[in-house]
Amino acid sequence: MILIVVCCGYALIAAVVVVLQLQATLNEVEEQISAARRAFNATVMEYNNSVMQFPSSIVANMYNFKYSESFSIPEGERQPVDVKKMFNE
Repeated sequence: MILIVVCCGYALIAAVVVVLQLQATLNEVEEQISAARRAFNATVMEYNNSVMQFPSSIVANMYNFKYSESFSIPEGERQPVDVKKMFNE
């Protein structure tokens, strides 16, 4: 009887560990996406400043470089990822 309880307890602990690893991985992916978005937006801002500042604005006008938009997601389109769908395929 004790052996069955220990095995069930181990299965529960193993499941909890897997869920915690999944949460840590999802958090890491979110941080990497956020860092990439910040790097992209910083690069776009630097580019836009170059296009608008003299003397680089002269070259930008000659080659038809235009102002670029930074990356943003409208608040209404932000949705959490449904992890359950990933595993129920």
